[in-house]
Amino acid sequence: MPYKVFDAHAHCFPDAVAQRAVAHLAQEGSLPYYSDGTFGGLCGYERKASGFCLLPIATKPSQTRSINRFSASVNGRNGAVAFGSIHPASEDVAGELDELCALGLKGLKLHPEYQEFFADDPAMFPLYRAIFERGLILHFHAGEDLGFRPPVRGAADRIAKVCDAFPGATVVAAHMGSFRQWDMAATHLAGRRNLYMDTSFAADWMDAGRFRALVRKHGADRVLFGTDAPWSDFDGAYRAVLCSGLSQTELRAVFWDNAARLYGL
Repeated sequence: MPYKVFDAHAHCFPDAVAQRAVAHLAQEGSLPYYSDGTFGGLCGYERKASGFCLLPIATKPSQTRSINRFSASVNGRNGAVAFGSIHPASEDVAGELDELCALGLKGLKLHPEYQEFFADDPAMFPLYRAIFERGLILHFHAGEDLGFRPPVRGAADRIAKVCDAFPGATVVAAHMGSFRQWDMAATHLAGRRNLYMDTSFAADWMDAGRFRALVRKHGADRVLFGTDAPWSDFDGAYRAVLCSGLSQTELRAVFWDNAARLYGL
């Protein structure tokens, strides 16, 4: 590989539930999968990368603590930067965020579809404030999800309101800002300096010229390579970015430099 690579969007599960979880999610989204869903399987999937960011999702409040402890148990292993999660309906948001920080996790993932909230719902803003006050990175699923019907709870225009409200925050919008709503991402999110986008389920879904234009409109220094492992082929996701027409400087930024700066690698 001509470029050092960090995968900023990856998933796995504890060994005891991995097989069942991956099979269920694959069926919901009519998706193939490219690892067995375990941490060991993810490490094999990421063998060509120099590191990866694990992004778990708590789909109910009772999962939050066990998910964050699992993340802490693999954080730093085989190049993993493990994030945590929190469910918006958790009764002790402050306590769970404090524990997440104490576990040494740098950020957390929220998924508006699986966690059943609209990104711009005013009721969510106290949670966002608590996240950002602790200096945590917030990584959103953004745009459509293949397992859900409209309305799109995490659309780019909704995430834009979060960015507006918290100009000092660090937000990552997956899938180049809004999966299958990339014109909306270009209009509402591109160019925001408190926002990163990741390339997962975007570079390999978009026309190369459209992808390149969105990267440059947003700024290549705010774009992170991602695969959404195990739901896409690593080599295919890598080639889609590599062959998109970005310059060598832009590719180095997307594949490694931006992640190194963001995660302190």
